[in-house]
Formats: sequence, structure tokens, C-alpha cells
Amino acid sequence: MTHAKRLMAGAAVALAGAVTIGCQNGVTGPSLSASIQTLTLVPTVNAPLSQNICCCHVIGTVKNTAAITEHVQLQFPAKTGGTEVGRAVVLEKDLAPGAVRPFEAPGLMVPCGQLDSKQVLADAVVRPIGLWQPN
Repeated sequence: MTHAKRLMAGAAVALAGAVTIGCQNGVTGPSLSASIQTLTLVPTVNAPLSQNICCCHVIGTVKNTAAITEHVQLQFPAKTGGTEVGRAVVLEKDLAPGAVRPFEAPGLMVPCGQLDSKQVLADAVVRPIGLWQPN
């Protein structure tokens, strides 16, 4: 190994060490969490046999289980035969600690009759987004 290559390798190791030390002194915010309390699939059209008419959306309630106010993004992938056929998404902003809020997530371009609400709930993605700023 040449002298230049040894210097470069040494510099890389020093930089990695500095980054590691810097990260250890970072400020960690409070934990973020939220949960879906209720979930129902509702046809977009209110008509006889509406379960078989496109389209479907998800309604329910979400609870902030964190100690701080947060935004919560909810995603509901819908599958038929194991293949994703749509995804309903909603962002609930400024959800206070302990608060429960109703939501409505549109975006499923399939009839509700083709979906299983238990599958939609099981595959749901809950993404809390912190609003906390370090001092």
C-alpha cells in the first residue's frame, strides 16, 4: 500500500470515528406512536348494491398514544388475491396527546365488496411524524 493510500484510509477511519462520536451526543426527542381504533370500508356511492360499485374508502378513528402532539399519516393497502389493487392515504395533522380523531381515507379504486376490512387493517401503515423541536 502506498503512502497516499494509507493516508486516505487513515482519514476515512478518523472521519468515521468523528461521525460516530457526534451521533452519540445527538438530542433524542420523545417517542412517537399512534394506533387505529376503528376501521370500516365504505362505498363511495350510496345506492342499492353499492358494495359492488367502484369505489371504496376507509373511515375510522386514530388515537395519538404519544406524549406530544404529532401528525399521523395512515396508509391502507388493499389487496385482492394477494395483489395490491389500491392504497388509501390520509394525513391527520396536529393530533394532541391522547386525542382520538375520526379520519376518512379515499383512494381505493375497487368496490368494497372485493376487499376484506381485516386485511386492510392488518396491512395498515401508521406513521407518526414528530413536531418536537430541541431547545
